[in-house]
Formats: sequence, structure tokens, C-alpha cells
Amino acid sequence: MLKLTDKPVTAVATHIHWDHIGGHRYFPDFYAHADELDWLNGKFPLSIETIREMVVDRCDLPEGFCVSDYELFQGMPIKVLTDHNIIDIGGREIEVLHTPGHSPGHLCFWEKAGGYLFTGDLVYKDILFAYYPSTDPEVYLDSLEKVAALPVNSGF
Repeated sequence: MLKLTDKPVTAVATHIHWDHIGGHRYFPDFYAHADELDWLNGKFPLSIETIREMVVDRCDLPEGFCVSDYELFQGMPIKVLTDHNIIDIGGREIEVLHTPGHSPGHLCFWEKAGGYLFTGDLVYKDILFAYYPSTDPEVYLDSLEKVAALPVNSGF
């Protein structure tokens, strides 16, 4: 495997949906929110058949990929995150914001010093997928209001 750094690497996904954690198997160290730990232990609210259909419908798959071999990542995080935890990434502090709605343990990551907000599937240019059994549009709106109050650097 290609090595990009000699520093320790920890994977931290915004949430535990199939399209956000597929590469976690390559990272022995990862963090997750407490509300989605069961999903990492075989209790994801959608069947593997439904997830495989979604993989085929929504992904540009590489040549030779066999969707019947696709498995949902399972594992236990080395750290369970909660709202307002701080992650130090070497001179930069990232605040964990619990922003449920899209999923119960959805997280955003706020770097106050730079005004940067990493939103995952809380804010994106598309239609909200609200048909998951674990999606809650009212709680989603509360989370949007939570991050809307932040002084985000929009100077891109």
C-alpha cells in the first residue's frame, strides 16, 4: 500500500452510511459517534441487498467490481465521539459537532480558528435522502440551524 505520511492516521467519518465508511477497513484507528455503534456491529437499518442495489444505482463502479462481494464495514472505533469533543490534528483543533437528522450520529467538524466547517451529508448540493429508517427531517432542520449560527469562512 502507498504510504503518504509517517504521521499516525485516524479515519473519522461524518457518519456510518455505506458510502462514507467503505475505506475504513484500511485504517485500524477510527472514531465514530455513540449513536451509530450498533451499525458497526451488524445492525445497520438497511439490508445488505438494499445497500448493494444502492451501490449499483449511485456509484460509478470500477471495471471488474463485483457488487455481490460488497460487504458493509464492521468494526469498533478506538474512540467514541460526542458533541463538542476536540480533535487535535497537530497544531489545529477541530471541534466535533453532533448534527443528527441525516443519520442519528452524524457529525460536522468545525475549525474555529480558520472558520472552516466540514459538513458531510448535512449540507450538500443535492436532494436530502430522507427515506432511511433512521433519517429525521425535523432533527435535520435543528442541525442545520446549529451550524448556520457559526461564523463560517465563506471566502472560497
